[in-house]
Amino acid sequence: MSTRRHPRTKTVAHSPQFVADSRFNGAVLTGNDGRAGYVKASGLAAANSKKQFHRDSHFHLGSVIKWLTSVFALSKYLGISAAGHQ
Repeated sequence: MSTRRHPRTKTVAHSPQFVADSRFNGAVLTGNDGRAGYVKASGLAAANSKKQFHRDSHFHLGSVIKWLTSVFALSKYLGISAAGHQ
């Protein structure tokens, strides 16, 4: 696994302290050259049942599409291609 990151990538996703302080719920996935670099799931999948997120937790597709659209739009705004080049 490569630890190389794009210069604009923050290390927040790698910080267990960030996850604890922000009460982050969900999954974090970073990748480079078509390979997963960091995969972490944390928080609650359902607050009312206290069910924990896991790497194999299922998401409703509609919820994921909103985030994918945001990432795509932000990458275009920053001038970052799918390969991570400007």
